[in-house]
Amino acid sequence: MPIVTPSGKKSDAEIFLSEFRKKYFPNRILVVSEEGGELERQAEMIPVIKSKIAQNGKTTAYVCEQGFCKLPTSDQQTFSKQIDTVEKY
Repeated sequence: MPIVTPSGKKSDAEIFLSEFRKKYFPNRILVVSEEGGELERQAEMIPVIKSKIAQNGKTTAYVCEQGFCKLPTSDQQTFSKQIDTVEKY
């Protein structure tokens, strides 16, 4: 599950992280990355984040499972609903 923030606004991801921490997700990867150099470096190790962006200049969460991603969201409630549908095991 990538969360992409605009450059210099990594702390904006906290609203999504707090929602993610309320759930139990064994064997899942969550990555938070700022657009720019950090995202490019991380994409070398985690290819799924390569094409992800902070849409409209807002922190954007991508809920992905088995190679498919739900629609990206900058809304905490939508993110919460999306992660509720993720396979837990």
